[in-house]
Amino acid sequence: RHHRPTLFFGLVANFFTGPVYRQLGDRFGITRPEFVILYCLKHSPGLVAQDVCRVTGQPKNSLSRAVSDLLAKGYIQRGTDPDDKRAKPLSLTETGWAVLGRVSPVVKARQDAMRNALTEDELAQFDRMIRKLVFAMPEWVTPEQG
Repeated sequence: RHHRPTLFFGLVANFFTGPVYRQLGDRFGITRPEFVILYCLKHSPGLVAQDVCRVTGQPKNSLSRAVSDLLAKGYIQRGTDPDDKRAKPLSLTETGWAVLGRVSPVVKARQDAMRNALTEDELAQFDRMIRKLVFAMPEWVTPEQG
C-alpha cells in the first residue's frame, strides 16, 4: 500500500481550508472554530460546546474561546436544558443565521472550485468514499484524538 495518497489527502485539505478560512477572517472576521460552530448549529441546533468538539475533532480550548466570541458578537445564544441544568445548548440567533448566509457561499465556491477537477462519476465515487471514511471514524479515531 502506498503512503502517497495520505500525503495528497493532507495537501488537498490544506489548500482548501487555508485559503477559505483566511478569506472568512479577512472578509467577515470569522475564525475557523467560529465557522465550525455556526455550521454545526445550522445542522444540529441545541448542541453544547462539548458535542461540537466531539463531532469535529476541534480542540476544546479553541471552541470554548469561539463560543465566547460568537456570544459576544450576538451570532449564537445559550439556552437551558430542563433535563440537565449544567448543559447550555447553543443555537444561532437571527444575526448568526444572516452571517452564515453570507459566509456559506464563500465556502461553497471554494468547494465547487476544488470539485470541478472531477467528472460527475468521480464526484459520486469521491462522495461515497468520504462518507464511508466519516461513518467509519469510530473505528479509526480514538477518544483522545477526537
